Amino acid sequence: MTEPTPEAISAAERILAGVKRANHAVHAMFRRLSAERGISVRHAFILRHLARSNEPLTLNEVAEKLDLPKSTTSVDIDRLVKAGYVLRGQDPRCRRRIMIQLSPEGRMLVAEGPATVTAKIAAGLASSSDEDVRDIENGLIKLNKMLDRIVGEDGHPHPACG
Repeated sequence: MTEPTPEAISAAERILAGVKRANHAVHAMFRRLSAERGISVRHAFILRHLARSNEPLTLNEVAEKLDLPKSTTSVDIDRLVKAGYVLRGQDPRCRRRIMIQLSPEGRMLVAEGPATVTAKIAAGLASSSDEDVRDIENGLIKLNKMLDRIVGEDGHPHPACG
């Protein structure tokens, strides 16, 4: 790996600070939305992941995809089952395997959530010029491509890329 220059280090620090701020803002929107619906942000991400799957998933699949400990995921799934957002059942091909999927109530909740956050971000973008929106999109694309190139150098791929 090439030794970074002081300018590159400074740019990396500014980029990381910007990513941290953006992450904090999006998380804040999800926290408010989750509080309104009586679930945690982590629960919202679990529900969203289950919604994206075309078939029921195992606890291990959910935990691995979201980079969460299995024990934490198990407790979260229990809470979501009790709240009526998730259904748990046996795999018909292997009765020892427990499969997890969204309930109809869970599907309704997920359909409302991201749309609300997306609408808030869209409202913010509506007050920006087309050029600024393209710059934001292109900057994120370039950042993700660069991160994809360096993923795994430390032996730990970034969860969003894997």
